[in-house]
Amino acid sequence: MVYTTPRLRIKPIEDQDLPKLVKMYLEPDSNKYIPPLQNKTSSEYQTFLESKLSANKKEVGFWTLTALSNNAVVGTVNLNYLPSLNLYHIGCHLLRSYWGKGLALEAMQALLKNTHLKIVHGVVSPQHTTSKKLLQEMAFTFSHNNWIGEYPVEIYKWINPNN
Repeated sequence: MVYTTPRLRIKPIEDQDLPKLVKMYLEPDSNKYIPPLQNKTSSEYQTFLESKLSANKKEVGFWTLTALSNNAVVGTVNLNYLPSLNLYHIGCHLLRSYWGKGLALEAMQALLKNTHLKIVHGVVSPQHTTSKKLLQEMAFTFSHNNWIGEYPVEIYKWINPNN
């Protein structure tokens, strides 16, 4: 399944996307609010992304974002099951040069518009105010605090109005 928005093509992650995505994960501050992804090597990010490719074979949950204006890979968006919290969650990861342009909102809204899920969660670091504002803009409401391993997270909840 491929989705198109006014500025993005959203397609399941493919092998040829990995080098560009590894580069994104290596950017300074790229994982500032995602502790489990901090301070990794290119090889570790490659392995992480290969695991997403493999998971997509069972259930597509990880997509590459490509700008329609220049065909550049600009990031990823996910809507997938998070076993450690027993919930489906949504998130977006962008190249720094694309931050603050509304692309995360555009990509995540496209996935929510097309989901069959009744409830989707946003899982964010308590310090990540930008992501919390983004979730609230999309009608997510704060649900509760939790932990992923040793890291505190805030859980936001969206109820699908179409289900």
